[in-house]
Amino acid sequence: MKFFRKRVALTLFVSIAILTLILSVSQEKLQQVTGMSPDGSSDGLMEEFASRKKDMTSWVSISDPEQVAAGYTLLLYKRRIPYLLDLEGHVVHSWPNVRAVGRARLSHDGHLLVITRADQIEEYDWEGRLLFRYSLPEGHSPHHDIIQLQNGNFLVMAHFKRSRSNPVVQDYLQEVDREGRTVWQWNARDHARRFETWDYKDKDPSHINSVKELVDNAAFATGDERFRPGNLLVSGRNLNTIFVIDKLNGQVVWQYSEGLDFQHEPLMIPDGYVNAGNIIVFNNGLGDRETYRRTRVQILNPQTLELVWEYSSPFFYSSVAGLAQPLWNGNVMVTSSHGGRVFELTPEGEIVWQWEPPNSQPMRPNRYPRDHNPQMADLDWSPPTVRSRALPFLDKDLYNFRLSPQPFRKIPGWEGKAMKDLRNCRQLVIPPDATFRVKYGLHRQALKGQPFEARFVVELQDKESGDTTRLLDDVIRSDQDELTRDITVSLADRAFVSTELCLDAQPLGEPKGVSPEKAIVWISPQIKTRGDTDLDSESKLIQEERDLRMRQLKTLGYIQ
Repeated sequence: MKFFRKRVALTLFVSIAILTLILSVSQEKLQQVTGMSPDGSSDGLMEEFASRKKDMTSWVSISDPEQVAAGYTLLLYKRRIPYLLDLEGHVVHSWPNVRAVGRARLSHDGHLLVITRADQIEEYDWEGRLLFRYSLPEGHSPHHDIIQLQNGNFLVMAHFKRSRSNPVVQDYLQEVDREGRTVWQWNARDHARRFETWDYKDKDPSHINSVKELVDNAAFATGDERFRPGNLLVSGRNLNTIFVIDKLNGQVVWQYSEGLDFQHEPLMIPDGYVNAGNIIVFNNGLGDRETYRRTRVQILNPQTLELVWEYSSPFFYSSVAGLAQPLWNGNVMVTSSHGGRVFELTPEGEIVWQWEPPNSQPMRPNRYPRDHNPQMADLDWSPPTVRSRALPFLDKDLYNFRLSPQPFRKIPGWEGKAMKDLRNCRQLVIPPDATFRVKYGLHRQALKGQPFEARFVVELQDKESGDTTRLLDDVIRSDQDELTRDITVSLADRAFVSTELCLDAQPLGEPKGVSPEKAIVWISPQIKTRGDTDLDSESKLIQEERDLRMRQLKTLGYIQ
């Protein structure tokens, strides 16, 4: 009997613990999705967004009312709160209680489709009421994209890791109906042999990052079954490939890789638009980040594989993320996410509208016509005024010394990231009113009490004239009291100059018992302009998301 009572008590204790865990996870997910905790307190984003709305009109730096595509742009404040912006920069509608993760889409009936921080797919009406929610199995995460198909179902892009011992990320597409039933699925790894660029040693070999459903198009009208409406156009970022999946049999029936470099967001241009039936793609150029930093927006004929249009500029570069959206008036809206702006181009390459949110990385906005849905048609329209910019906007990635994935290491006791190599050179373009800052020195623990000295040199070379300027020439010895230093140098006289910036540190003499690679340290080299925050501020936000997910997995018992 005593044993029985103990067993009942233990069972009751475990049940209460499990119920408490479920409630705590549910409450955490409530806050992640809506920004509100169970006691009604806010995560602070709603208030911050309300205070910033009045500033957004000043973020429109270029506007040509005669050439811009009249409509509203769907954006995410800090990648979280969805809102609509008119061309003058006024917030005309928002969903302040919704919390998205990087992707939102607006339907013709005014419904908002988002991926949430709680690893769910959700649909809201115009007033922010929840209409639909779908959760993937535990351990599976939606990412990058979600679309509503022409048949009314939802197509989710997701991934999972098979196990801790097998950390390879497996990408897949899953179609679900409004009852949450899976009606179609496609796994990228099942088709690995179709891609010459598939790297079997890569932990994330495909990294699919967008999917679009093909609609009526000229290629199919000529009998080309590869482009049947309903087939799917997908971007495999790490494959440097865009491809089409035949929805009926799941086979990859078309692919293109020529010149692609970690691209994003291919889209077949719809009928009625300039270049209809061709494919537009945002070609990042991440692989050339240390030399030729240039992003290109390209339009491709999918049958002849001929490039029919291209835009690039010495001032335009987003090493990661970004998109190009064809507009109904023949223009293209370009999002340079890591460059820090959204701009609208004419077919001749003229910028006729530009939006520059300060210290931000705009992610996947969409421009919609004024009559895209009845709710937008009822909004009070504010025609844009003429605005012009005195100097070109220089994308932040053009002068960012630190571009992922580049080799850095973390040193205990040091703030910032240390470069792994003693010599580092980058091709950069210097922005107006810029300064260069770097921390450097010797890592005392790595010296092991041995005598050691090193010389630190920073040089700028003008790529046009070939002239070299030395910004730093310093020697630090192990017997000095201070082994770390921090310099800031003005670059105000080098605006828009294409340059090579080199950091070089070498030991002096023959060090004994000391590894120069461990003892010599360069920390966080960066070029900043007035008003810039840390160029890595958005990556901190990404790290917060990673920490959040890690806490969730630990709570659920998937990680010890």
